Amino acid sequence: MRTIRAAAAVTLAISIAAGVTGCGGGSSASGGSRYLEEHLAACARAVRKGAPLAGYFAWSLLDNFEWAYGYDKRFGLVHVDYATQRRTVKSSGRRYAEPIRQAAADRTRKAA
Repeated sequence: MRTIRAAAAVTLAISIAAGVTGCGGGSSASGGSRYLEEHLAACARAVRKGAPLAGYFAWSLLDNFEWAYGYDKRFGLVHVDYATQRRTVKSSGRRYAEPIRQAAADRTRKAA
């Protein structure tokens, strides 16, 4: 944290690399939800300690073609049925939305 505070003029944004971190999976993707929960909690702790964190970006909104894995691995927050193109939000996507929704509600309360 001392290094982060020393660089206070820098604003941080974090992008997760789902393929490397194991955030992929089927439509349940419980590992992805757990991964997001742990890292969002770590971000919140860092912000409380003064880290200038301005964003946390998921690797991919939708399951898609990955050059290394083709269509076999699914890293998105939203499951895509490739045959029908139907999209279904995964548990990791719902979990990712919670702190965003909460932050928006907090900003609305502060503005009122």
